[in-house]
Amino acid sequence: MALPFIAGLAVGAGAALLFTKREQIKEKLSSGEFSQSIQNGLSKSVDRGKEISSNALKYAKTSFTNALNAESKTEELHRAQKTQNTKPKGTQRTMRKNTKAKDNQ
Repeated sequence: MALPFIAGLAVGAGAALLFTKREQIKEKLSSGEFSQSIQNGLSKSVDRGKEISSNALKYAKTSFTNALNAESKTEELHRAQKTQNTKPKGTQRTMRKNTKAKDNQ
């Protein structure tokens, strides 16, 4: 219950401090040094963002290529297994019957 009161007290104290130091704040904000440091920080952030996005794009491309390669390899394996398993189903059974018949004779 005391949390809103404490938060209000902190905001009020901050506003009072800023109001008393408004001339110093105004000088700092209007100086070229402050705006230059903001511009430097922004340009560094933009450069870092470009680097991260290009790395993410490279990663996505390689992942997609690897997935396509894996898919094509599995398709080849399935095709190879299908061609190996194309024997007629009754072939082994017929061969057993024939061998049993020969053995009985």
